[in-house]
Amino acid sequence: MAETLPAAVVEAIRAALGRRARLAEPLARHTSYRIGGPAELLVLPESADELAAVLRAATAHGARVTLLGGGSNVLVGDGGIAGVVVKLGRGFGRVEWSAADGGERVRAGASVQLGRLARAAVARGLAGLEFAEGIPGTVGGALFMNAGAYGADVAPIVEEIEGLGRDGAAVRLDAAEVDFGYRRAHLPAGFVV
Repeated sequence: MAETLPAAVVEAIRAALGRRARLAEPLARHTSYRIGGPAELLVLPESADELAAVLRAATAHGARVTLLGGGSNVLVGDGGIAGVVVKLGRGFGRVEWSAADGGERVRAGASVQLGRLARAAVARGLAGLEFAEGIPGTVGGALFMNAGAYGADVAPIVEEIEGLGRDGAAVRLDAAEVDFGYRRAHLPAGFVV
């Protein structure tokens, strides 16, 4: 791990997150394979405002930001990850169902487990996410990689993606603005779902 975060970054982030900003946190505790060295600074924001504060502080000091997600589909080396590692907290795990023209709509946070969302949709009698049962990971990760299985993927069921830009500003993307392809989605650089 080469990067050493400036003290000002650590202080600014700790002021916003308190004990949810952890220096030298072993990433083995946060990955499905239970391997990996430490994050230089692991942050667990619970809200968009906290996440924005983290992104602003990191950007202001040129610190590297790495998104961890649910920790599946990632192998972290023993050397860990330099810079700020963001793992979204419980506040990003909400699921809201609402009536919409022609059916029902779901708004799911980036840290919602994709399989959990698929099972909830089936329990409500809704189709479209059946392929996602058994796919590890979160909604945020599924959007970034256009997750799929059995000839289906996330792209056709997405209407809109909300997130934050590298500068912490709110960004809302219509699905038509995102170039989804096979196991990829072209989202803005530094975008956090």
